[in-house]
Amino acid sequence: MASYNVVLSTDEATVVAEYTPEKQNRTQYQSEAELEDAMIRQLQAQGYEYLELHTSQEMIDNLRICLQELNDYTFTDSEW
Repeated sequence: MASYNVVLSTDEATVVAEYTPEKQNRTQYQSEAELEDAMIRQLQAQGYEYLELHTSQEMIDNLRICLQELNDYTFTDSEW
């Protein structure tokens, strides 16, 4: 059975989300790796892009790119 939750309510609009639970018959606990994989698949299904970042520098470089795109601004190396 689906249930609906109010995500946001204003005078002009109301945003609701539908949640339909998936039936699962698990006989054991979900490992951390299984949980992480399920979360990644769920986010990708919602339109998020998965980036394989393995080092701190890769994460910092990605942060710089995202901030520049978000703010329509290009940081110089000295500013960054």
